Formats: sequence, C-alpha cells, structure tokens
Amino acid sequence: MAESKNSKRLRALGVVVGLTLQIVGFASTAWARLDIIAGSRFTSAQIAALGDSALTFGDEMSTGLFYNPANLAKIRKFNLQILNYSIGGTSAWVNHLNSNSFNVINLNSYASTMDAYPGQKFGGSWSVFPSISFPFLTFGILAQSEFGGKSDGSGNITYQTVSQLIPALGTGFRFFNGVVRFGYSLQYVNQAVGTQTASSSSSLNYTSGLSQGSGLSHTFGLSIVIPQPTIPTLSVVVRNAFNTVYSSYSLFQFSQSPSGTPPTEMMTVDLAYSMSMRVAPGVNSHWSIAYRDLQNRSDVASWIAHVGSGVELAIKESFLLRAGYRTGHPSFGMGIKKPGAEISLAYYTEEVGSHYLEQADSKFIFQLRTSIY
Repeated sequence: MAESKNSKRLRALGVVVGLTLQIVGFASTAWARLDIIAGSRFTSAQIAALGDSALTFGDEMSTGLFYNPANLAKIRKFNLQILNYSIGGTSAWVNHLNSNSFNVINLNSYASTMDAYPGQKFGGSWSVFPSISFPFLTFGILAQSEFGGKSDGSGNITYQTVSQLIPALGTGFRFFNGVVRFGYSLQYVNQAVGTQTASSSSSLNYTSGLSQGSGLSHTFGLSIVIPQPTIPTLSVVVRNAFNTVYSSYSLFQFSQSPSGTPPTEMMTVDLAYSMSMRVAPGVNSHWSIAYRDLQNRSDVASWIAHVGSGVELAIKESFLLRAGYRTGHPSFGMGIKKPGAEISLAYYTEEVGSHYLEQADSKFIFQLRTSIY
C-alpha cells in the first residue's frame, strides 16, 4: 500500500526531531565571542537590542545563518542582500569622542587616550555580510572584526581582538504548513582571537599574539509554531554541533605571527520562546525570552546570566522600538524598516570577565541592510 502524505510528513518530522535530540545528547569551554555566554558569531542590531533573546524572529539571511537556521525555512524566494553593514563602538569610546577617536583602530596611536581614562574599555567593531538566497539554499560571507583595550592605570594595557572571515551555507524546511521548521547552517570559520597585556610604552598592535586558524561549525535549529493569533513559537538551537575544532590553516592571515590555534569551541544549546500581540490599531508587540547555553558549557553558575528577554513595538511595521535584558544588563534600540531596507541602532552589554557581573562591556551598534527580491 502506498504511503500516505501525512505518514511521510510524520516520518520526516521524526527524523528531524531524532537528529536534533541526538545532537543535544552529544554536547559534552571556549569560543570566539568575547561574551562569557556563547552565542551567535554574527551580531544583529535588532537581536542585540532584544537581549539576544529573539531567536524565533527574522526571515532574512544573516539571522537565519547565524542565530537560528530554522528561520531559513521562511525564505521561499530569491533574495539578494548586497549591503549588510554594521559599525560599532564601546560606550567609553562614544562618551569621549574627539578628533583622535578614529585612531582607536591603531592601538599604538590610541594608547595615550586609554592611559588617560584607566579602567574604561575603548574599542570598536565592524562587519560586512553580503548574502544570496534561493528556495531551500542560502549563502553568505561574513567579514568582521571586534577590538578594544583598557589601561590599568599603571602603564599596562590589556587588549582583546576577534577577527573573522566566515563563508556560511544554510538550508531550511517546513512541515505541516510551517508549524514545524527545521534548518541547518554550515560555517567555515577563519579567525584570529586573543587577549594580551603589554606596556603602553611598547609597540602595540591588535594583531599581535593572537591564536589563528580555521574550523567547520555546524548549527541546527528547530522551531514549532502554534497556529494561534499570538503566534507562540518555541525554538531550540544547537551551536557548534559535535564541537568546532580548529586547524592552523586560515583563508586569511589576520595575524602575521600567530601564537597557536584557537581553542576548541564546545557545543551549546539555546532555548527560546516568542509571541506577538496587538497593542493598538497599527501597533503590534513581539515578545521573546531565551535561555542560552542550556548545559552551561560556559561554566557560569548564575542562572540569570543565561536568560535574555526582549520586546519590540512595531508601529505600522515600519518604525520599531526595542528593549531587552541579558547577562544582568538592559539593552535597547530602534529601527526603521521599509521594503528592501532596514536601519537599526542598538545599545547592549556583554560580560567579558571570567565570571558573571565581573566586567561589563557596553556597546553601541549601527546596522544598515538592503535587499533585492
């Protein structure tokens, strides 16, 4: 007897769920993010403003490839994103803007400013992420760098750098008219990362003493959407499935004298939930909450450090107000969205110390994205 369509769907769903559970079971610490809680390698201004909680949001390529591949199942037609650019800076850098501020990209030139404000972290970030999507296939290349340093007031500067070039390929599938979505993203991570301390009077360079190499990273996402007016959605995202192990080879030489290869990035699991509600005519609200690193591979004891939450108010789906909370700190932002384009600004905080609430790193990020459908 021929197998019915529903039986085929159930069998396919069973394979998807079984694979996801097996991957979660494999999860047994180190990663390239400066944040102590592992997360997406790419930073979206929208999701950063929402406390890194909106894993179920988004129907575009960059968030699908890096935050939750299940969202790639929402993309059903050709989409070309020529421009997806972001630039950011730490709050200390923004607070002390002057004619010398753009020298922050040159650690040697900016050391005197860091010495003038000991204990404050000065730094910046940038990313470029062109991508293209077809039905069932999405491809993008992310190039980005985050750098910064601070003086201890005694003539020493501690600086951190993460530079990455990441070709990424992903796909997504829908089951039961979109009630169940499953996605997969393969990231070829080429990176240099490290933290160094040196005398401010010495020859300083953000690229000195970094670990450099490349590795394959697998990300799986599964979302279940309850067909109700509030669109309740539950997602599970598995990052660095089977662990990401780095070799010494890199497509791009970020550091000319690397100190070794980046440490293995252990697999982590994130859970997220979201829903939407109408607030007033023309005004909708989108709510989200997430628990990052479910199995605590980051070894952060406080459970609240793993929780992120956020709310977005969409006025005529064009003007967006965002607020969130993560790692013990508030975040907020805004956006303007038009067909084929979006501008977003966000303020958020990461914990970059060795434990919860030890060392906050507050940042601003501006993002511009345009698409051709």
